[in-house]
Amino acid sequence: MKKHWIPAFYYPTTTLIVDDSREFLSRFSKGLDSNLAHILCTSPRDALRAIQTTPNSDYIINRCFSEYIENAGYPLTAHTVAVDISEIYQTIYHAQRFSEISVVIVDSAMPGMNGFEFCECINNRAIKKILLADGYQERLAINAFNTNTIDLYLNKNDPFLTKKISQYIKSLQNNYFQIKSSPLNEMLAYSSAQCLLDDKFAQFFKILCAEQHIVEYYLIENTGSFLLVNAEGILSCLIVKSRQDLCLHYELAADNDAPRSILEQLENGQSVPYCWPIHDFYQFDNESWPLRLYPAEKLQGNDLYYYALIKVPFSQGIEFDKIQPYSNYLKQLAHQQQASQQFNLLAEAS
Repeated sequence: MKKHWIPAFYYPTTTLIVDDSREFLSRFSKGLDSNLAHILCTSPRDALRAIQTTPNSDYIINRCFSEYIENAGYPLTAHTVAVDISEIYQTIYHAQRFSEISVVIVDSAMPGMNGFEFCECINNRAIKKILLADGYQERLAINAFNTNTIDLYLNKNDPFLTKKISQYIKSLQNNYFQIKSSPLNEMLAYSSAQCLLDDKFAQFFKILCAEQHIVEYYLIENTGSFLLVNAEGILSCLIVKSRQDLCLHYELAADNDAPRSILEQLENGQSVPYCWPIHDFYQFDNESWPLRLYPAEKLQGNDLYYYALIKVPFSQGIEFDKIQPYSNYLKQLAHQQQASQQFNLLAEAS
């Protein structure tokens, strides 16, 4: 897998932190990036149940692949698979998407079930595992890493542990979605969406998301266009076309009697077309054509890309009132953790 793959979809997920010491969990969690959703657990077995009962993004990929109906009755060797990414963005309506656990941080030394045993019990191999261990367990941690039982080992006594861990979590969460979306990425990147595999485009995309405060994104076109969402649930679109894509749009527009001015914009790469999620792009009259083209900028990667970043208009059929922003989820978690801490204090006092 290429290191800089852009996953076909990504949204903030939850980090599960497991340690039998409530004091350590409280101190450790306070040092994490406030924008990283996390839950705390003192019981390894309760933590395993939490992993088993939280949402899993496998369904997103499964609904993108289907067998052509025309293949019915033919030998399996003659069957082909259809790819439809049109429903990926529907994930924005799933209020529980952020509660999916993608990263686990676990203490190596716990009574009943230690961290090594805990990681071996996690059935979801896409989940990334960080082991916190004392220096004397370093050899065991290295063996666990070499056998893919864990993805990262950190010294629990490192004075800079909490400063380092937030960046590790972000990197592992991205890797989690690279694994989840790899079947779709591989099929698209070698056919229509070459930008997904382009290191220069991936770097551009990373910087763009940081500048626009984007926290989740979803592929909406086979060419590599994305629906972008910030923490407050505000939507925008990154339209991406290759030179080959613009040539195809030019031919289709010409066949549908588009005005000459529109054809020139497509031919010269001055504008990129956008009509998602409406699919009747070439049924417009002459006055409607300009409303579907946006000024393009160029990016030279392995290919030459033409792109435009636009706001998603309310006329696009998106049900904005059904989108739960990530910021709301963070507030809910903070409230739950505060209530849990108060309950534990009362229990200890009694």
